[in-house]
Amino acid sequence: MEGRKEEARVGGHPKVTPTDAGADKVPQMFTQSADYKQIFEPTLNPGEELQGVCIGSTSGFMSSKMVAVGVTSDRMIIQEVTRRMQAKGDPEAYSGADIESTSLGGAAGLSGGVQGAIINKVAQGIKVKTTAGKTIKLKITRGGIGGQEQGQGLEALVTWLQTNANS
Repeated sequence: MEGRKEEARVGGHPKVTPTDAGADKVPQMFTQSADYKQIFEPTLNPGEELQGVCIGSTSGFMSSKMVAVGVTSDRMIIQEVTRRMQAKGDPEAYSGADIESTSLGGAAGLSGGVQGAIINKVAQGIKVKTTAGKTIKLKITRGGIGGQEQGQGLEALVTWLQTNANS
């Protein structure tokens, strides 16, 4: 039909682009290295470089906070962030000597069934116990959901924990 614009279709449905879905209104996760440098730059020691960064959440009794986790060769740095990816409060930094033990598992915890299986497929649960007796429960999406930098950051974190935990 002349004058009518043909729209792309996927599986019989109109193709939706990120612009169509309002993606320009949604806060973006880390998509460029500069995004996380602004959060961790003030916490780095002279000569210290980030090996990886990932976004996740920490959970406590009846609460959850969004955090950015940065890994250097010597430290794991956890910084609470706002939904606009701005640092909130003071960061927590841990050296290898501060880590008593770690455990890796699915992010669904005790949730079973289909929902638990889906959560465990897309997210990693990490429990860190410090020598001071604090338990840190992290839930971090894997690279497929969060992108390549998220996957590299999670890999750097897991490697650092496996290398540096006391037990």
